[in-house]
Amino acid sequence: MLNSLEDCCVDFNALEDCCVDFNALEDCCVDFNALEDCCVDFNALEDCCVDDA
Repeated sequence: MLNSLEDCCVDFNALEDCCVDFNALEDCCVDFNALEDCCVDFNALEDCCVDDA
């Protein structure tokens, strides 16, 4: 279980699928630089980010 989507993200490429808006990246990841330390598992994407559709 992840702490929070802010503490967990996915690969930058996957993030685009996770966050619809590039600006939303800030909501997805705490720090833009943190992206490198984001979730490694793609499956975690569902737990990392939320679908705003």
